[in-house]
Amino acid sequence: MNGQMCWLIKDGSYARELYLRDSSLSPWVHYSRSPFKVPDQGKSKGWSTLQYLLKQGWEVVVDRY
Repeated sequence: MNGQMCWLIKDGSYARELYLRDSSLSPWVHYSRSPFKVPDQGKSKGWSTLQYLLKQGWEVVVDRY
């Protein structure tokens, strides 16, 4: 399996931010601190990384909280 991505709410914010992990056993890491990040295009932070990693076979995990 490739990695996983999830839009999580962290640090008391109301905005969801993209988090990545390279396996289901790894901790979530903010996309901007990940070696897998792709430079942002436009205003949507993390969207370019999400699109790129989807094409690489990564999966999106739904946050149930």
